[in-house]
Amino acid sequence: MEKYLGLEYEDLAEREQFIKDNADSIENMGYTKPIPSDQIEKLKETLADASIKKLEQEEAKKAAVQMYNEEIKGYKLTIKDAADKLKSKSTYVKEPCYKIIDQQTRQVGYYTKEGTLVYQRAARHDELQPNIFKFNPAKTGTDDK
Repeated sequence: MEKYLGLEYEDLAEREQFIKDNADSIENMGYTKPIPSDQIEKLKETLADASIKKLEQEEAKKAAVQMYNEEIKGYKLTIKDAADKLKSKSTYVKEPCYKIIDQQTRQVGYYTKEGTLVYQRAARHDELQPNIFKFNPAKTGTDDK
């Protein structure tokens, strides 16, 4: 079969009539039809514009998501900090503490300015005072004791 029919007719209406007259029947069917070059150029422009707008929207979305994630991260840190404090019912601080050495019990205690014992341990050898006689607080040297 020939690729083209009725090319001798310049007028499209005459060409259609020629093909219709020589056809055995007319049926509706789907097929691919080439797109004219001017429409192809318009489609390329449309595609380029849509691609640019899509990229702009994706960048805006990424920036918004990043902003929200930073905000959420701040809330997460606040929640974790508050939950840890509630769990332990205390908070870690670094402030001056006063070291008291008890020579009799050979213990060292660290006290806050409020007078609360915050840490206790056994005294090291270099922290104990060397003495020849053991100190007995019951003996005051008076009252024949």
